Formats: sequence, structure tokens, C-alpha cells
Amino acid sequence: MLQSWRALPQPSWPRTPRRWLPVGVAAVTWVTTTPMRTWTPILTAIRATTTPTRWSRCCDRCRLRRGCWRACGAGASGPAHPGPQGAARKGGPYRDLDADIRGFYDAIDHGWLLTFLQHRIADRRVLRLIRKWLGAGVIENGTWTKSVAGAPQGASASPLLANVYLHYVFDLWADWWRRRYAHGDVIIVRFADDHIVGFEHQRDAQRFLSDLRERLAKFCLELAPEKTRLIEFGRHAARRRRARGLGRPESFEFLGFTHTCAKTKSGRFMRKRITVSKRMRAKLREVNDELKRRRHQPIPEQGRWLASVVRGHLAYYAVPGNTDAVAAFRTQATRHWYRALRRRSQRTRLNWERMNRLATRWLPPARPMHPWPNANAIRLRVHLARFQHADQGVCARRSG
Repeated sequence: MLQSWRALPQPSWPRTPRRWLPVGVAAVTWVTTTPMRTWTPILTAIRATTTPTRWSRCCDRCRLRRGCWRACGAGASGPAHPGPQGAARKGGPYRDLDADIRGFYDAIDHGWLLTFLQHRIADRRVLRLIRKWLGAGVIENGTWTKSVAGAPQGASASPLLANVYLHYVFDLWADWWRRRYAHGDVIIVRFADDHIVGFEHQRDAQRFLSDLRERLAKFCLELAPEKTRLIEFGRHAARRRRARGLGRPESFEFLGFTHTCAKTKSGRFMRKRITVSKRMRAKLREVNDELKRRRHQPIPEQGRWLASVVRGHLAYYAVPGNTDAVAAFRTQATRHWYRALRRRSQRTRLNWERMNRLATRWLPPARPMHPWPNANAIRLRVHLARFQHADQGVCARRSG
């Protein structure tokens, strides 16, 4: 028998030294031994919201067998290699819209979110639990504050609920806008609240940006001006900007990479992905501080820990064309390790010859860990699919 449940207030956690964010950890006041068969229909209803046929193909966040690498590959290959029609014969889209929603997780409207969930979940008990969890509130310095908007960051269900919210607010509307107003090819890639939109014509890009602001305002959202840009990008961007007396094409950041226009050794256009420099510097500072704390541990123990850090960095950032950046990360981590080991004693005999042997012994080499994005496979991922009539009806009613 399903018993009553009450959400606990959420603690606050510092995101930066200047800003504090509420971190929500799902918790209950007590635990009961409910038979699993009681939760089976509820979990089945929730699972129905994550089936591939319910999502748009431009979304890669919080979905089965999808993730940031699928979105990053689409962002690296989609606008440069568009679909079989339109811009494919003209060199691809020439305008990229890099947009980010300001304080998205803090601005989610609870009323709209529950309305969207009712299209997929019929069990009112689940909706009641989600409503309680969203309104649990925050305790800061012993003072309780009620949550009237937003989803708790850090909770396991927040990405799914945020994805449901943007599915109706952005994905369905973007597909409707593309079929109704676009004059050329439009390619959309979204991961959580970050999205990249490629356009063939500048007028389409400008109108989409204006209409997107109006669309988000209806659902209590807004774009962050400092993170939203409309730039000229693509295989012909460098030549056209040079003809107007401008510099090289602008770059943009997406999912930890700086996307730039580059050329291969044979002179063909490629969209190059480079590690964001400020993220790499921040990570190296953390590694340096941790090595100082571990400097008196045995060298094998330090080597295993640093190897896990470098291996994790390579697993994400070691893409084709980014070998120099990941090699620089490994080299700088080795230098920090060298300084930490030399400060263990004033009579140290450690030199670079021995340090290079330690680095070769413990740290993995810097080499590409991922293949080149397949343009034919990415083409199917980034183009928006036709949705079912129920979703299209919701999009038409909300946009009206």
C-alpha cells in the first residue's frame, strides 16, 4: 500500500564564491517496505516519458543511449555537413546561433511543468509526489524558504523534468517554426538548456532569435544576453569575412569545447573542437592542489590517482584535432607532479630523466580516443522528426 510521503527541504551549496545555489537531494522522512509490484505501474508511467518516440531528435540530454558526446558530435558535424537537400549543395548553413537560457533550473514554472507531465503520466499519486518535491523549499542559516519556481539542482529527477519542460517549450515549437517560416536549411542541436542552431540564411536566423525570445517569455524564461550570439560560421565564413575586411570567423563554446573554423592538411574545411582554456586551467589548479596534499604518499599511490585524472580527461576531450590540448594537459599535470615530489625533501635527487620514466609508467599517452563524427549518421540525429498529433496539438495550442 502506497503511504504518504513528504519532501524534506533542500540545503544550499556554493556554485561560485559569489553565488549560492540550492542543491536538492531527494529524501524522505521515513522509509517503508512497499512491495515492488506497487511501484511497477508508477515506474512504467514515468518510463513512458523517456521512450525515443516521444522526444525530438535534436535533444540528447537525459535519454537512453544518448548523451553529451552525441550532441557534441552533431554540433561538430551537423552544420558543416547538412542534409541531402538545400544547403548541402551550397556549402552548408552560414549562421550559427549559440544560445543559453538564463537560470533555467531556477526559472521552471511548476504549473506549466505539471501540465506537461499530465500528458504522459495519468497516476495522480506520482504527480502529487512531484508537486511536493518541487515545493519542498530551501533551508539557509536555519530559515526555511518556500520554492515557488525552479527544479532542485543536483537531484536525479531534475534533468528529466527539465527535459520534459524544454521538449514542449522549445523542441516542438522549433520544429513547427522550421516547417512554417524557414526559407533554407535549419539544423538544431540541444543538450539541456544549451542549444546550437545552424541557419542557411541570415534572415531566418534573425527571425528565429526574435521569435525564440517571445516564445520563452510565455513560459517565464529568457535568454542570457552574455551567452547568446549570432555568428557567421561555416566553410565560406573565412572567405566572406576576408572580402569585407574583417578578421577570422568567430568561435563559440559548446559542451566544454571551443568550436572554430579550420582546414585539414589537404585544405578542406573542418569544424575543429578545442578544449575550453579556462576549464583546463581550472582543472589543472585542482590537480596541483590535490598533488600538494598527496605529496607524502607513496609514488605508486600518487601515480594511480593522477592516472585516473588524466584518463578521465582523455576520455572526454581526446577528439580528433584536439591532440595538442590534451597533450598540454598531460604535460602540465606531469610538471605539477614533479614539483610536488621535489618538495618532499630538500635533498631530493629527482630529475627530469627519472620524472619522464614515472610519467611514462603511470600516465596514459595523449592520443585520440574518439573517431571522427560520421556525417551520414549525424545527419539523422540532428534533423527534427515529425511528432505525433498529440504533441503537435500541444505545440500549436501553446504557441497560440
